[in-house]
Amino acid sequence: MKKLRNICYYFIAVGMIIFWSQPLQAGLNQVEIRILPETIVYNDTYMLGDIAEIDGFDVELIQKLAKVSIGKSPLAGRSVSVSKSGILSKLRHAFKGKEFIVDAPYRSMVSRASLKISSEQLEKVILTEVRKKYAHYDDAKVTVVSNLKDEYLPKGNISYEISKIGNSDVIGGTSSWALQLKLDQKNRKKILVRVKVEVRENVLVANKKIKKGTNITKEDLVRIKKDVSRERKSAIFNEKLIIGKQARRDIPKREAVKPNLVQRPVVLKKGEAVKLVYENKMMRLTNLATAMKSGKKGDMIPVRTMKGKKTVYAVIVDSRHVTVAL
Repeated sequence: MKKLRNICYYFIAVGMIIFWSQPLQAGLNQVEIRILPETIVYNDTYMLGDIAEIDGFDVELIQKLAKVSIGKSPLAGRSVSVSKSGILSKLRHAFKGKEFIVDAPYRSMVSRASLKISSEQLEKVILTEVRKKYAHYDDAKVTVVSNLKDEYLPKGNISYEISKIGNSDVIGGTSSWALQLKLDQKNRKKILVRVKVEVRENVLVANKKIKKGTNITKEDLVRIKKDVSRERKSAIFNEKLIIGKQARRDIPKREAVKPNLVQRPVVLKKGEAVKLVYENKMMRLTNLATAMKSGKKGDMIPVRTMKGKKTVYAVIVDSRHVTVAL
């Protein structure tokens, strides 16, 4: 009888162990997923571990759950809502046959971490970069014509590059520019803007009317600050290229004197007598000749010797000398 009682106690004990161990085992395998009401993500896509707290005893399973891709991150500075049904769908697809407890608030928002670049900052960058392009001018006024708006980029090292669109031949005026926003040295976003540039430069102008053919002296010129925005880039206001040259046409008072309005002066006129020189390492010969054509210093003209009446071509050295052209 005692032996039978012991056997009954044994089976009762085993039954109780089995009864209590089943919920305990289930608890050990159970994983709880709590979706956070607000989350900030940093990458182009986000995973379950980025937006939820995952609790349980199965460490390996938790690690796998944390790496489940949930979706594509919103644009920088934007947010998207995440639904409980969407998350469950992702989990069932990744872990077929398994069920998970997901606790989610009524509304869960995922936001992309970002750096805000205000419209004022953008304008300052554009003005600074464009002014650098015109640093060699005395006075350049830069104005942003386009309406700018705030821009958002993911966190990182932001840098800028600006370049003019097109190849305008004038110095200033209104033109289009491309501002390239870079994130960690990689192109991220391009912004097209219209920029107006007004350039004022100290230029040489005629102090008085300069008649055609007049040799220009320093006294004929004066420097004044003038708007050159519509001038061609090739316009050079350098007195060394002007003084000593001849006016191609009448230049009115206060008109800007540029290299295209002057030419080298005629130093030898047709019919004038010159000394014709021929020389090399071994000898030097001279003769008198008559210029058969007017010309400037460095021009090649025909001359006729006075004695032999022979015509040769010579290069003008100055108003009295020419050298035989070899």
